[in-house]
Amino acid sequence: HPGRELNGALVPGYLARNQPETYPANLLDELGIPEYRVYAESESDDVPEEQLLNEWLKLTESRRDLTLELMNRYDWDLLFLEFQKTDAAVHKFDDNENIQRIFERVDKCLTDVLNHVEREPNVFVVSDHGIGQEKDWSVALNTWLEQQGYAETTTNNDRHRDRWIEQAISDEDEDTVSGTAQFMSMFGTIITKQRIERILSTVGLYGLVTQLAPKGLGSSLEEELIDHTQSQAFYEGMGFSGVDIGIILNTEQFYSEGIVTETEYENMRSELIGTLKKLEGPEGQAFQSVRRREEVYSGPCVEYAPDIVIEQAPHYVIGSQYPRGKTFIPTETGRIDHTRHGIL
Repeated sequence: HPGRELNGALVPGYLARNQPETYPANLLDELGIPEYRVYAESESDDVPEEQLLNEWLKLTESRRDLTLELMNRYDWDLLFLEFQKTDAAVHKFDDNENIQRIFERVDKCLTDVLNHVEREPNVFVVSDHGIGQEKDWSVALNTWLEQQGYAETTTNNDRHRDRWIEQAISDEDEDTVSGTAQFMSMFGTIITKQRIERILSTVGLYGLVTQLAPKGLGSSLEEELIDHTQSQAFYEGMGFSGVDIGIILNTEQFYSEGIVTETEYENMRSELIGTLKKLEGPEGQAFQSVRRREEVYSGPCVEYAPDIVIEQAPHYVIGSQYPRGKTFIPTETGRIDHTRHGIL
């Protein structure tokens, strides 16, 4: 996202905006489906599982309908189609019957698409990763990198915020939490979510943070972000996604705002690898492998991989790219994560 120019049409999907920027630009209007959406109405809300199931079933059908319209309009050679909710259902649903209903609906929609092809097509069914490994601890890599002096943070009023930390302040001991926040405010210190997290951690209330943080409710508190212009190394993954894990070194050779010189690069990478291999969490070693990218990948695109590739140990998952108040954070009960090997 946004849809880039190509010989054909492109409608961005997962991770795009809900009303995606397509190529050509007015494609959805031309197809007569301007109301097409990437996500369900209750996508990120805490709603009953049955409600989300019904919305996702309709969303899956809307992706089929869009695909059929594109197939009719274009003289095409290659069709790339993603039904994303087979992934989301396994992450989100507790009821196995609801998971099965999603897979059945995807199967029906795929059948409709294949029946619309005049000639016998070659079909590739691809699983981009496996799933099912339960995790107990989230590793806030950028927090660790900041503590080790490799990363710097900044604040940005324009980024998405939530109200969970504000709720934590109001729901708990006002003398301990709100009083400390007011004290910091008197001295002109910017009150960020991460600062409040550290306060709660200090007074033994970090469990409250992990209960409220996932709800994503929305607030005026500042968010600490990695300052890419001042950081030597940082993690840029999605978080809770065991397939995009790695640390990027901010090199002058590769990034326009890079600050790590060519002579510093290998020493810094070796130093980081050695320290990460020894990093211990509440349940032992955090990572089962920490390697240079060229030890993992080969080919012409190796330079686009993270400089250091990490594979987490069984009880750990790499957290979000946002710095947090501490490095090791308990995950919510039943938190599962991706595994290296897919189903198909």
